[in-house]
Amino acid sequence: MKEKLFISCKKSLILISTITCFNISCQETNDYKKEELSIKTPIIDDEVSFLFMGDFMQHGPQIKAAKDSMGNYNYDHYFEYTSSLINSVDFAIANLEVTLAGKPYSGYPRFCAPDEYAIAIQNAGFDILTTSNNHSNDRGSDGLVRTINVLDSLNFTHLGTYKDSVERRDNSPLIIEKKGIKLALLNYTYGTNGLDTKYPNIVNMIDEDVILQDIQISKEKNVDKIIVIIHWGSEYLSFPDKYQKKWGEWLLSNGADIVIGGHPHWVQPAEYRKDSLNNEKIIIWSLGNIISNQRREHTDGGSSLQFSLYRDTNGEVKFKNIGYHLHWVWLYNKDNLTRYQILPISKVEKLTLEMDEKSKNELNKFIDNERSLYIDNNIEIPEFQYNLKSDSYYLE
Repeated sequence: MKEKLFISCKKSLILISTITCFNISCQETNDYKKEELSIKTPIIDDEVSFLFMGDFMQHGPQIKAAKDSMGNYNYDHYFEYTSSLINSVDFAIANLEVTLAGKPYSGYPRFCAPDEYAIAIQNAGFDILTTSNNHSNDRGSDGLVRTINVLDSLNFTHLGTYKDSVERRDNSPLIIEKKGIKLALLNYTYGTNGLDTKYPNIVNMIDEDVILQDIQISKEKNVDKIIVIIHWGSEYLSFPDKYQKKWGEWLLSNGADIVIGGHPHWVQPAEYRKDSLNNEKIIIWSLGNIISNQRREHTDGGSSLQFSLYRDTNGEVKFKNIGYHLHWVWLYNKDNLTRYQILPISKVEKLTLEMDEKSKNELNKFIDNERSLYIDNNIEIPEFQYNLKSDSYYLE
């Protein structure tokens, strides 16, 4: 089980203020050459690992299926096959594309999920949720505020929506730090389905001036990498549209090191880029759905991006072990209960599941579609493989 680390921006500032310098040497010396040598020693040699997954949806049939005979809601079965994936990294991050606005609960088009959904997501091993997406305002100001309050009550780190400008000032950018590696997380959406954000609430929107200011603040905090998680693009496409390409290149050119895309509900390719000066960038255009009731081709699953960061001998933070996972949503009935489960593909291919022919065909179609898309179009981002004996994932 991974060590969990929940950090709000305000809390991280307190932490950071106590770690403003590195202890290069605790022993005084008159030997200048020894002192110089100690300064050039690598500051840190540890890795910090990340897993970014896509959109947590909650359609009406999912809400109905989660309700038991006593009127309680349980989502634990979603994650029966994902523990070794989610809990193998230091930070697991996903997009919460529902409000937690309280009863009455509802699916599309105005999403509102039971609080138990967030609890199950947290129990599954997720550390951080983004909340800026086109459904942020589905239940108005009360829904936006209650979503924040529920996540806060769970000590569940989140970013993207705020009760007011004071809360945003104190909590954005979200700064996380572990093993001497410090990152800024930013989150924006293209819109909110025409539903206005009510004053004084804030939903982070894709806006050039706002993003540039947030990137500048991030740089002033001396972060090693800036990660932008962005909700954008046309739905139901396997490749980014002009809007995504415009903003993706703009973000990478203006200070973002990693861009994580979502919203299209289909997976789209991922790219690792390295220029002549050895500057590294990663962009994944869309992660697709983590879980939903969508069953059309391409919508019944998603992808996740995994990578590690480490500090090299020159003190530069670099990428390592960059790869992707595919996962499919298995929807089936058992003992008069409807069940949804997230199946990591490379793991399922090593297991024997009692699956009906219809489900097998849908699963195989998803694998063929999305794996071929990534093999043909990803740039230096391969697929993680699964080791059944150790219940772990690796890159060949």
